[in-house]
Amino acid sequence: MEFDMKLEGVEQALKLFDPNLVRRAANTAINDAAKEGITGAEREIQTEYNINKSKLSQFLKLTVKAKGYDVEATITGKGRGLALSYFDAKQVGVMIRNLKIGAEKFKTVMTKNGRRFGGDVTALVKLASGRKIVQGKYGNKPFIAQMKTGHIGVWVRQGKERKPIEQLFGPGVGGLFGTKKVMDRTISIINEKFGSRFAYWFNRYNGDAR
Repeated sequence: MEFDMKLEGVEQALKLFDPNLVRRAANTAINDAAKEGITGAEREIQTEYNINKSKLSQFLKLTVKAKGYDVEATITGKGRGLALSYFDAKQVGVMIRNLKIGAEKFKTVMTKNGRRFGGDVTALVKLASGRKIVQGKYGNKPFIAQMKTGHIGVWVRQGKERKPIEQLFGPGVGGLFGTKKVMDRTISIINEKFGSRFAYWFNRYNGDAR
């Protein structure tokens, strides 16, 4: 989900002042306002959903910055769904601990004698709804497991055999960013911030040009 920003007032200023100066100030102001909009969108999403800010920052970005004659920018929200394990997933009887190797943080599943004895898997997706039991599929109960890549997910077997298995997902950042509530909040912040940022950068660049 994405939307383009092209704010009013720039065309009028281009007729009154040095066009290069106006475009430079407008571009910087739009980029500033867009970043503020992203922060606002992240906060709005986090008021309802248990999503880590690092995940939001990974999938919600200023993908096209305003520059040159293109006095507009693009914010993009990506991702069809986040792994359900990112929503504080836990399994009864299965211990999970946090590890840190270098700059990387990840979780590892602890088992007893190489075997897993686990009960229900729960996750906290929507804050208002609280922690809920993850429902199974194909007549099988979900379970938490770590892949060889180190990724820990919530999985469910697609049949009676051990494999194949399917990973379960929660909502994606792209979909949440595209909701009316979040989009309205983002646009409101951008429109609110642009005017003051444009005035600031115009005065600064105009002073530098003198």
